[in-house]
Formats: sequence, structure tokens, C-alpha cells
Amino acid sequence: MKKGIELSVNFLVVLIIALVLFGMGVKLVYDIFTGSQDLSQITLDEINKKIAELQCRFDDRVCFGVDTIEVERGDVGIFMVKVTNVLGLSGPVDFKMEVTPNTWISREESGEFTDEDIAVKYQEQPESINSNEDSRLGIAVEPTKNARPGTYSFKVSVTCDINSIPDGEFTDDIEEACDSYGSGLVRVKVP
Repeated sequence: MKKGIELSVNFLVVLIIALVLFGMGVKLVYDIFTGSQDLSQITLDEINKKIAELQCRFDDRVCFGVDTIEVERGDVGIFMVKVTNVLGLSGPVDFKMEVTPNTWISREESGEFTDEDIAVKYQEQPESINSNEDSRLGIAVEPTKNARPGTYSFKVSVTCDINSIPDGEFTDDIEEACDSYGSGLVRVKVP
């Protein structure tokens, strides 16, 4: 009788170990397949955003990761502007971004445009950035339902507030750098 019980206990132990190993195998296979789904769920926009971040060098004062995007009427597109404080001052400096309409161009014509064609929203209040650090600012654009097809360009200017310069560090060179810290054009293509 003892051998029969001993055999049954050994059988149960082996069965439990086999079930645990089988469960771990199923979990491993499940993790492998769900991990590959994560890669397939990454959108092209997310990939482009990562590439845009890589395009900015660490010493660029103002960097536009991507300067042209295509946006359907009624949709919203986002530009990322990276501003880096390379002034080398002891304290933070306030930076301000301004976005102004530039031109509209299509195959047949070109000219000016208004917010009736495309709406733009961005951070208008100053952003305080410590020396040798950066901040990412966003520009949201939304072509209206009545937007004409073509390419809309916006001038983006970044300046720094000379009143935020730490005491005793203000120079003519700093003032000149603050007046035209960085600028560029961003473009929105509306199909």
C-alpha cells in the first residue's frame, strides 16, 4: 500500500510541475505575439515624431523637428519646436515664441491667408529655460472646412526676454542674441 501512495504522490508532483511549465510556455508564447502586435500598432505619426526629435542637435538654439506636414481639412497637425538655452548664463532665461502667417501657395495662385483658412494655436506666454537645457514647444494647426488646397507657411520667431537675464550678466552680445534667437518657416500642406 505504501508503494501505491508513494507512486501517486510522485505522479501528482510531476503532473503539477508539468502543468506549471506548460503554463509558463503558454505565457511566453503569448508575450512574444503581443509584443509583436505592439510594433504593428506604432503609427507613422509616432515614428515621424521620433525621427523629428533625432534631427535636432543638442547645440541647436532653435530646431524644428519637421518643418512640413500634410493635414486634412478639419484635422489637427502638430509641429514641435525645440528651444535650447545656449546663452551660458547662470540662471534661467524667458523665451517667447511667435507664429505669424506668411504665404499660401497652390498650383494656380499664391497670396496671403487668414485664420478663416487655417487656425493656429501655440504657447504665447514665455517659457523659462535654464542654461544648457531645452524645452519643447508645440504649434497646433487646423485647416478649416473651407481651406483652399495648397501649402500654407508660417514664420516662427523665438526671442528671449532681456528683462529675465540674471543680474550683472547683461551684455550687448546677449541683447543681440535675444533679439533674434532663432526663426524659421513651417509649412502645412492641405490636399
